[in-house]
Amino acid sequence: MVGRKLIAAALLTSMASTSIAREHQHGNGEKLGTVHFATSCNEVAQTEFNRAVALLHSFQFSRAIEGFNAVLGEDPTCGIAYWGIALSDWSNPFAPGAKDKSQLQAGEESAERGKIVGAKTAREQAYIAVVGKLYGDYENTPQRTRLLAYRDAMAEVAAKYPEDHEAEIFYALALAASEDPSDKTYADRLEAGAILEKLFQDEPTHPGLAHYIIHTYDVPPLADRALVAARSYSKIAPDAPHALHMPSHTFTRTGNWQESIDSNRAAAAAARREGQTAEELHASDYEIYAYLQTGQDDAAQRIVNSLPEIASRFDPTGVISGAGGPAVGYFALAAIPARYALERQDWKQAAQLTTRTTPFPYAEAMTWFARGLGASRLGQTAETNESATALQEIRERLLKAGENYWAQQVEIQGLAVEAWAALASGKKDEALRRMKSAAEMEDGTEKSAVTPGTLASAHELLGEMLLQMNQPSQALEQFEAALKNEPGRFHAIYGAAQAAHLSGDRNKGEAYYRELLKVCGHADKLGRSELTDAASRTALKPIIENERVAVWDVTDSATARAFDAVVVSLSGNAAFLPKGSLPKIAGRTIVIELKDHPVAPIENTSGYPLAFPRPGAKKILENERVIVWDYIWTPGVTVPMHFHDKDVVTLFFEDGDLKSTAPDGQSVVNSHRPATVKFALRNRTHTETLVRGKQRAIFTELK
Repeated sequence: MVGRKLIAAALLTSMASTSIAREHQHGNGEKLGTVHFATSCNEVAQTEFNRAVALLHSFQFSRAIEGFNAVLGEDPTCGIAYWGIALSDWSNPFAPGAKDKSQLQAGEESAERGKIVGAKTAREQAYIAVVGKLYGDYENTPQRTRLLAYRDAMAEVAAKYPEDHEAEIFYALALAASEDPSDKTYADRLEAGAILEKLFQDEPTHPGLAHYIIHTYDVPPLADRALVAARSYSKIAPDAPHALHMPSHTFTRTGNWQESIDSNRAAAAAARREGQTAEELHASDYEIYAYLQTGQDDAAQRIVNSLPEIASRFDPTGVISGAGGPAVGYFALAAIPARYALERQDWKQAAQLTTRTTPFPYAEAMTWFARGLGASRLGQTAETNESATALQEIRERLLKAGENYWAQQVEIQGLAVEAWAALASGKKDEALRRMKSAAEMEDGTEKSAVTPGTLASAHELLGEMLLQMNQPSQALEQFEAALKNEPGRFHAIYGAAQAAHLSGDRNKGEAYYRELLKVCGHADKLGRSELTDAASRTALKPIIENERVAVWDVTDSATARAFDAVVVSLSGNAAFLPKGSLPKIAGRTIVIELKDHPVAPIENTSGYPLAFPRPGAKKILENERVIVWDYIWTPGVTVPMHFHDKDVVTLFFEDGDLKSTAPDGQSVVNSHRPATVKFALRNRTHTETLVRGKQRAIFTELK
């Protein structure tokens, strides 16, 4: 770490050589966004400084350090450059766990060098002093205490220099990075977001503003607020791999899966080109998560198959590089195969996952959690207990190390495994108690930015458990709670559909089934059984079908019709549609398909006139297949006895009761509601009287 921080004297080179390097750099069209961090350094150094800060804002830490060292090469008296190096040494403020000791040593050294070299303005001196708060007495002072001290000191700088946008930006970043994950009022996030959004209006191409807005609103209730920034960031700084990935945090939170896939495919490729393997793994974890929510299991498998090659390039000793450090890389290596098994509910594969020893116990916990869930579903008691024990031991290690957040995450995982183990043993009450505890605990925290989502939502697991216990109404509540936190999750939607259907709410169940099919619009052709089930439950069926017609109630354009058809809209219009034509549907419409089943005409021997034409009836369509009539009844006025010589499909538009009386005096009253459709056979004789309400109908007589 120290070796790559060149002392200012060693960086002195000729103005000619630095000018050539600078021309090459700008000539290659590097796009990092627009930053202006005013300093007292010379003009050339100022340009280099702005670029270095732009890299820092996109979490390109090693490149930023190189940039700040280039500043020192241009102006050895530019002490504020050591502030940039020290802040880059801290690396990703949202990264999980405690900082590596080598980072802390290097950061402390950089901050001290900044004080020694000094700065020409009180503002620059304040920045240098503030960054030292992150490292002060790090061996004896907890990391969170130091982070809060840095946040408060940064607030003072922002207040003292209100015209300094960068001070406000770094203060807002500190607010978001230091927030208490159990604070469901999101007070710090909202304060940070208000600062950043206001500045973003003034500086729409600033990389840090777009970036930090995404991080700040990276929680379910606030995620929508980041969509504008998310759809801007990759365009602002396309030459920073993290800028390509970061929008997917928002897309994941809002269930915009294809946008997440597109972002992470680009980010993983860029990280690979830059040699940022941990960032490549991180992007791949988000990418596979999106594939699995959309039923694109073949694409997900390709990511799993690529892991050995990526892992061979992963250097866990490279603490400072891009946004992702060793912890991020180890986490993804554990999470990706676990997600692939659990999301596909391949319990055997989950139970057989291989654990990987790492310096980060919470990464190991991912594998033990997946193994435990898989083993419990297979009834493998010993293996399930082994996983539960391993998770308990990891939790204790994390507590001992002061990693309270991750200890709680592992406790939630352990409770879930224990719950399913209890269920497998027939202990239903214990299973529910533990699973409910896990869900309540999960509600009281937030996911880390290192992960796109939990391997399995506690509410989702509780919903599945309740379904197994034949409690669909309670299960529906849990699946909907899961969807509130993680919209668009495959198993939460499918579970909600099942639960609603079993609870008797078929309309809600069908709506969820349709939502699942929409989410999985790019799913594999030979996909999951859940999608086959959803498709069969939502397949459009005719409301009437016999040898003469198939009648459909539709709301949008369907495929081309296999038969000639009459299309009748609920607005009262009618049209004939030849076979093979695609209907243009606008609003709710009745489509009457005319099957190729001709019938011989019958003779009217009733002694009464035909049903149509009749007074007040308007003929709106006639051809060789049909005659279509529009008729409105008058309340209390009887339509005289008449004979139907044709089969007829009738669409009623109003709410009214019609009394029908046969020649023998027998009467029946039929109630008709708006959009009621009836098929009646020919060879009928009767009168009609509207005895309640009002009524209008369109009759389609079949020739």
